[in-house]
Amino acid sequence: MDRDSSGIVVMTAERAIAERIRLVLAMDERYSPMRVCANMVELIEQIERQPPVAAIVDIDPQPQRRLAELDPIIVRFPDTRFVLLSATPQPELLVEAIQIGARNLLGKDVIGTQLTQVLGRLVPAGATGPRARGSMITVLSASGGCGATTVAINLASEMDAAGVGGTLLVDLDLATGGIALALGLRGQYGIADVLAHGVGADPELIRSSAVAAADMAVLLSPASVRFAEPP
Repeated sequence: MDRDSSGIVVMTAERAIAERIRLVLAMDERYSPMRVCANMVELIEQIERQPPVAAIVDIDPQPQRRLAELDPIIVRFPDTRFVLLSATPQPELLVEAIQIGARNLLGKDVIGTQLTQVLGRLVPAGATGPRARGSMITVLSASGGCGATTVAINLASEMDAAGVGGTLLVDLDLATGGIALALGLRGQYGIADVLAHGVGADPELIRSSAVAAADMAVLLSPASVRFAEPP
């Protein structure tokens, strides 16, 4: 049986970074206790001993090596949200971090201003203990008209038909979302309304904002499409 998650684990070899994080998180009991470790071996031991709600990992001074080491660890502990820190959070590094399952990559210079916001989205109030597990599959478009929307719809439909559990299809193309048009759906709310909520989106908010398509739920973008009436 999974043990309840609690506190934060911070992995860094820089004492100043650990103290800065401690000061930033000191006022929020969700992140207490804060445990600090210096390497990957200690990180694994800390998570195994008591699963944290989040792990903050300093990937300097060798970001690529750290990402490679973190890949199997993030897979091994799916109930822990991983936030990475680097003095040089380049876009390419962020993409690689997300690809291995990290939730965010922050620059060390914005710990004081952004860390609590990021953790607030990942760890909403009361979000402790084991979470229901599922799979998240992202379909990215290489260019306009390449068929990403069709692939996403068919994939979600097949997963729903296979009975893998509740299936939620989310259109994250805020500018030209095509799922509403492709499926002929209209909704009062959409993904923009969920994102505008600010704090971590709770399941009820997502459920109430989605519309039904067959047996799966769809979070649209935009919420509705003006369909042309036949002449």
